[in-house]
Amino acid sequence: MPVHVRPRLPAAGTAFVVTWAVGGFYQSFIPSITAEQLGSTSAVVIALVFSAYMLPGAFGAPLAGLLPAERAQRIGIAVWLVGLWAVLASLVAGSVVAFIGFTVLAGAGQGVAVAASMRSLLHGVTLMDRAPVMSTTYLISYGGAMTASLVAGQLSKVLDIVPIAMGYGVLGALGAAIVWARAAAPVSPRPARRS
Repeated sequence: MPVHVRPRLPAAGTAFVVTWAVGGFYQSFIPSITAEQLGSTSAVVIALVFSAYMLPGAFGAPLAGLLPAERAQRIGIAVWLVGLWAVLASLVAGSVVAFIGFTVLAGAGQGVAVAASMRSLLHGVTLMDRAPVMSTTYLISYGGAMTASLVAGQLSKVLDIVPIAMGYGVLGALGAAIVWARAAAPVSPRPARRS
């Protein structure tokens, strides 16, 4: 990992962990949520709910390019968190329409936060250093999602889905606070001294 990238890794890595963990939550629990909490067993509704989180990220990503990386990280993670907590409220209320609508908002925020985080990490990175940066990024992302899914899977043996979902909300709030506090403007690497 290039030295000039390391100070930006805590914010970016945290954004990857929390957004990917929630993506894992959607993959694992959406069939149960739509059936038990939202009252629908329709495969179309299940697909809509899952797509509502993943697809808006593709539209949120270009928006991240319109702002400085650290500002886009903060705005993206804030939008994501608002969407996530609204999703949790709609889950408790049992509203399918609100659940899907707020999932779209969270997905768009995820796209902005993740794209801005990636942009901040890749700023000033040479082609030779891209592979280590990307490898680290994916290790953090998949590792965070896997750990959260493993814990949630074990908790599902003793808890209902709503407390587990609220746990993801708490994880999201903690992660958003870290991203907000640690997001920093990318700094270009210093040129090597010639002797």
